[in-house]
Amino acid sequence: MACTPIIQDGIKIGWMCGDFSADEIRMETCGDCNDSFVADYLCDYPVAAEQTCDRPLCKKCAKTIGHDMHYCTSHHETWRDYEKSGEGHQKILDAISSGKQLTVIK
Repeated sequence: MACTPIIQDGIKIGWMCGDFSADEIRMETCGDCNDSFVADYLCDYPVAAEQTCDRPLCKKCAKTIGHDMHYCTSHHETWRDYEKSGEGHQKILDAISSGKQLTVIK
């Protein structure tokens, strides 16, 4: 019987043993650091109407911008630039406080 380590936040926390296929035991890892950290979040940055980036992110890499809203590193940088602009600042604050997703970010 094959065993596979369960790794969370870079620490081995247990083992999963049995006759599993690679797809059954594959855990999504962080798309930013490409470490073996298990992804706890998905990037919520809007990329199209009703669609977000969805890059898997670990707790270490996820940039929290509001309640249950997280951005990957590259989208967080874009967001910070937009937030600093006069037009973007108020739209972002309104979206964060209402819990709604932004539909236009340039």
